[in-house]
Amino acid sequence: MKAFIVLFALFAAAFAANDYAYLTYWTDDRCTNFVSVRAITDQNAPVSTATGNSCAQEMHCLLNPSGPDCLAIANENRVIRANIVSTGVVDEIVDDLPADRISSSDCIKSFFYTNCYFSYNTQNQVEDLYENNFGSCDSSPASVLVVPAIAAALMSIVALF
Repeated sequence: MKAFIVLFALFAAAFAANDYAYLTYWTDDRCTNFVSVRAITDQNAPVSTATGNSCAQEMHCLLNPSGPDCLAIANENRVIRANIVSTGVVDEIVDDLPADRISSSDCIKSFFYTNCYFSYNTQNQVEDLYENNFGSCDSSPASVLVVPAIAAALMSIVALF
């Protein structure tokens, strides 16, 4: 049931927003070992900072800040939003503090999650990733069209379990 709620919330957010950035978490300082992703819009989204045993455990607070798995390791509640400046460039705003400009090539040690690093990708970059790696539905009779936000939600849920 918990997984369904997370999936539904991410699915709804994907269709409610016009432009969003993908906040992606990794376990390493080169941002190569994927853990989770969340679509962030220009509207405030609640998150809870956390100190857990692993980045994967801390992701409960990114994806479900009011859930019991997060509450056991949470430190403080924050809000985050992202404004897309251009392809690959995002202004991240935490709690209404001044924006931090982040490029998709940046791999940053997280202040929210002690065992994680993060990066951002813009919607256009994610769409290009899917189009270039999965092709179009016309290229193969067995092809499947994957909406980027739905795929991101599924990856997040898989990372939790």
